[in-house]
Amino acid sequence: HLLARALELVPRESLQAAYLLSRLAGVLIYELDDIKGSREAAMESITIARRENDEILEARSLANLVTPLRLDHRPREAIDTGIKATKIAQSVGDVQSEQRAHWVLAQALLTVGEPDRTRSHADAAFQAAEKSRVFEALEATELPYFLELMAFLAEHNIPSAHPIGDDNGTYLRQLNGRPAALVRRLKGFSVKAPTVQQCFAIGEFIGRIHTVGKQFRLYRENDRGPSWWRQTAAKVLSKLTSDDASLLTEELAYQSQFRHHKLSRGVIHADLFRDNALFVGDQLTGVIDFYYACNDALIYDLAVTANDWCNVENGDFYTDRARAMLHAYTEQFRPIAPEEQDAWPVMLRAGALRFWLSRLHDMYFPRQGEITHIKDPDVFKLILRHRIEHAAELRDLWD
Repeated sequence: HLLARALELVPRESLQAAYLLSRLAGVLIYELDDIKGSREAAMESITIARRENDEILEARSLANLVTPLRLDHRPREAIDTGIKATKIAQSVGDVQSEQRAHWVLAQALLTVGEPDRTRSHADAAFQAAEKSRVFEALEATELPYFLELMAFLAEHNIPSAHPIGDDNGTYLRQLNGRPAALVRRLKGFSVKAPTVQQCFAIGEFIGRIHTVGKQFRLYRENDRGPSWWRQTAAKVLSKLTSDDASLLTEELAYQSQFRHHKLSRGVIHADLFRDNALFVGDQLTGVIDFYYACNDALIYDLAVTANDWCNVENGDFYTDRARAMLHAYTEQFRPIAPEEQDAWPVMLRAGALRFWLSRLHDMYFPRQGEITHIKDPDVFKLILRHRIEHAAELRDLWD
């Protein structure tokens, strides 16, 4: 129902519609056993993908078409479609689509009694899965930073989920060949409409991290910084409307004018949204999801947080929430230098740009998996537009 509603909100022949149709094809066949509806959604998505020369989408949609064809007693057509999907996925380097295409192709081959080819494509599916695990292993090398930071903060009375070590004090271990860790459960619930007092508590939390973090011995670059912005923009730019493409291009050019080496730097959370903070009433009981934490400009951390906690649905800004957050931070922990105040409007725009890009990327290049949740990119597009149009007012928050 939600996918059908989303399709009503975008032009039917657009790439956005095609991505929705591809996802709808999977839902219809695996959740509702709707063979005809799944087949039609996949074929419509394929038509748009080919017209727009989007081979990644074409590979995914072809893979999604194989199962409804097989269940519709059209195994040979399913096999031909699966072979096309594997070839395109391999040519564009889409490992997840390659894995899925080989797997559904193996099922189609089994239907017509070809065990050797079935085994071959099943093995290829597992090999593609192993490629995915290589990337997972590379990311696992960064886990000690996050786990050590969570433990460090908890041991300095900053509400964070403390990892549980083994007899040697090691937090990161293996479970079924995958990196795993246990952490202590925190009390509380996230808030959707934060109070001024809750924003004050978040300002205190950020101030404590930035102060205590000076003693943290590990270091990690921000992997969602300007270099990542440019790389991600290059991937999504062709999929945007002309207005959105212009906004993105102009903002990248604007941000490239600034060098922030003189700003105070240290450990930042970098993703302190409302769903990453737990409260009991107005008391902050914990902050979670440190997996974008890094070392970067401290004022950027405040900007990212304010963009979410102080945001109105139309992209506007709750100044009372923002003033409470900034007051808690500056009065109790760290005064903001003049150069940081001057950079504040730029950082608000940078934070909006970073999350607009990540949501665009997730929408156009989603990771396979039924539990994947795509968040609306337009939320941060609206925030970015507002921050551009109201720079002077936002700078005055420090006065």
